[in-house]
Amino acid sequence: CTLAIVCDGTGSHVGGASAATLAIRVVYDHLISHPQDPPAEALRDALERANTEVYEAARKDHRLMGMGTTAVAAVMKGDQVVIAHVGDSRAYLIHSGQAKVATRDHTMVNLFVDAELLTPEDAATHPEAHVLSRSIGTERQVEVDVSPSVQLADGDVVLLCSDGVHGVIADFELSDLEWSNPHGAIRELLEVVVEREGEDSASAVALRLGAANVECPPETPFPTTESAPEAVPIGEASQLPRRNTEGDTDVDDPDEAVDIPGGEPGGAGEIPTYVVFEEAPKLPEVRSEDLREKARAAGSRPPEAEARPRRVPALLIGLAALGIVVASLGAGWVWRQKQRDALVARAIAAARAAEAEPQAVASAPIPEQPPLAVEPVETFFSTTIPDPPKRPKHRPAKFLASPPKSREQVISVNAARSKECAAALDAVDQGMAYSPDHAPLYEVAWGCFDAAHGGPVLAAKLYEPAALADLLPHLQGDPTLRPLDKEAEKLPTWAQPAVDGLEYRLDAIVTPKRGEKMVEILSDRLGAGRFADTLGADLVLEAEIAAALAAAPSLTSEQQIWWARRLFVVSRFTASPVWAFVQSQRPDLSARVDAAMDAATHPKAANGDLRPLPSEVSTALAAGQTGERPAPKKSEVSASRAPLEPTDEDLAAP
Repeated sequence: CTLAIVCDGTGSHVGGASAATLAIRVVYDHLISHPQDPPAEALRDALERANTEVYEAARKDHRLMGMGTTAVAAVMKGDQVVIAHVGDSRAYLIHSGQAKVATRDHTMVNLFVDAELLTPEDAATHPEAHVLSRSIGTERQVEVDVSPSVQLADGDVVLLCSDGVHGVIADFELSDLEWSNPHGAIRELLEVVVEREGEDSASAVALRLGAANVECPPETPFPTTESAPEAVPIGEASQLPRRNTEGDTDVDDPDEAVDIPGGEPGGAGEIPTYVVFEEAPKLPEVRSEDLREKARAAGSRPPEAEARPRRVPALLIGLAALGIVVASLGAGWVWRQKQRDALVARAIAAARAAEAEPQAVASAPIPEQPPLAVEPVETFFSTTIPDPPKRPKHRPAKFLASPPKSREQVISVNAARSKECAAALDAVDQGMAYSPDHAPLYEVAWGCFDAAHGGPVLAAKLYEPAALADLLPHLQGDPTLRPLDKEAEKLPTWAQPAVDGLEYRLDAIVTPKRGEKMVEILSDRLGAGRFADTLGADLVLEAEIAAALAAAPSLTSEQQIWWARRLFVVSRFTASPVWAFVQSQRPDLSARVDAAMDAATHPKAANGDLRPLPSEVSTALAAGQTGERPAPKKSEVSASRAPLEPTDEDLAAP
């Protein structure tokens, strides 16, 4: 397998470097010594062991007190990857040119967001956004988050980086790098961080599956301690000099050296523990005879008299007493901690013994039951959309300005977060009326429909036509939440405009002027291919639902209206100029739409004969093919007219 790991040390300069280097070495050694363990289990155990090693190292040396480190690690075996992390160093999965965060930062503000004490927007700008809620080595135990195994496709990239990278680089900017050359992409990434003068250290590593256009990267040396001041790793200085009584260090006499265990320098089993020491200042050599002569000349007592005990000041006595009290309290606290740990250990042992003890069960034999015959249930509707083809990197060329901090921007973003996608799209339209800089917000509103409505429809598996009622809010919106205006209520049910859902954005795209503007902006922001992917997927869902309704043996009058509405929506879209754009970008999806529409408009009976379309359905199909929405129904109440005057013929009649 392949191991990639990024550790970002915390604490003092020496402590942070020590914690990060020690954690990397422990994780590496643990994985090497446990080759048969499953990657997820081995990675969790390795980080937990690293936490113990760093914690114990900090306890043994007061100079390293408080040190810790973040850690994000990935183990790739074949086309499977497992990611584990502690702290705010992140992992990204880059697939089909899109970068997605695969981890969640362990920060205090994220805890506040989970407790609904902060909104995600406030958390991003919070002054304590980088305060960690957990890290390696700061506590006796740590909880490691391990992701399920992810299957990678050819060309997928796993990117690990410290907060010095993702705090400066936006997620969408990672997608724009040329990851076919991972080494060059990492170098370009770090150059951008330097140009933007990031305030934190930046580290990143990338793994790419499959063949790559790779330039020969330099070998990355294993972390050393050369950059740590006044720190010597045991592996590089296995023998440290001992000071003699005169303050010198005897480096010539091997008998005076202190042997520090730790193996040969660079050994595979070496754990880089840091030994910090300082040289004592040398005192000038002075003979006792000189001191006596100076003392007699000054009329003072000889040096021997100076050695007599003096009266200890009261302040020193008080400090000594205070030290004794503090030491007693500390010893009591340590004793209580040991007692608590012992109780916990006994409780765990008792629980394990109880689990291992066999439980008494009834000895009466259980009669064998014949297996139940399960008849397969036919699915009324379920579908899948194929993955989009791989495309070259896309970068917007025209609509690049940042959105203004306007009221419409706040409304749009909050509505998209609340899954009120139609309201988000309307807010962007309102902002575009006075500032074209709102254009990037179309991308936010557009993605809302995929997350809020496209996903549930794709995941649905229906067994009868009546179950389609649960999907209608995702297709056309819920009129009780966003009611229609009075003119729209006069239209036939199948022709009423959508209030939200997938049909709302399909309707917006074919609306004159509004649709032309959205096609231009979204083609630039998303790329023509990705923009066509979403439109084609929406049309496939609508058309195949209509085909499923057409194949049902019997439908109620309400279900026939559902059928008519799907045909009206799809036929109205295919009559617009945007349909040619979808056909050119996704011919596979357009072929599925054509096949489903053919089945939806030519229903067959059980014997294979064609059935006539219901009148409501045929009317909706004809209206959609014109590309126009029908006119509202006229009121049933006629206007009052004045009575007519009788003519001469009327008066002459008998």
